[in-house]
Amino acid sequence: MGLHRGAIFISSDFDAPLTFEERHAYAWRLAHQAAKLLKQDFQAEKVMAFGSLLQPDRFNQRSDVDMAAWGLTPKNWLMAVDAVYNLSEDIDLHLVHVPTCSPQLLHVIEKEGVEL
Repeated sequence: MGLHRGAIFISSDFDAPLTFEERHAYAWRLAHQAAKLLKQDFQAEKVMAFGSLLQPDRFNQRSDVDMAAWGLTPKNWLMAVDAVYNLSEDIDLHLVHVPTCSPQLLHVIEKEGVEL
C-alpha cells in the first residue's frame, strides 16, 4: 500500500494520499489485524486500543495506533512488538508493555480503551 514510512498512498492510475477518513479506517483495520496476530501467534489474552484512534477529534495524519496486550511473556514480548510494528509502513503501531507501564497509564487504558 504505502511507498515509504510516514506517507500513505493508495494504488491506482496515480498515487494519491489517503483522506482523513480512509487513514482512520485503515488504522482501525491495522489495530484489529494486530490484535488477531497477538492472540494467534503470541497467545495474548486481551488486546486493547487506546489513545487518539478512539478520539476522532484528536486523530490526524500523523497519529499512530496505541495498543496494550495482556498475557505476553518476557520471551515473546520483543518478537510481538516487532511483528506489530512491521504490519504497516504507513502508520506506526505501538504496543504498551502492561506489566511495566505506569499505574496512571494502565488506568487510562482500562478506563478509556476498547478491547479488540
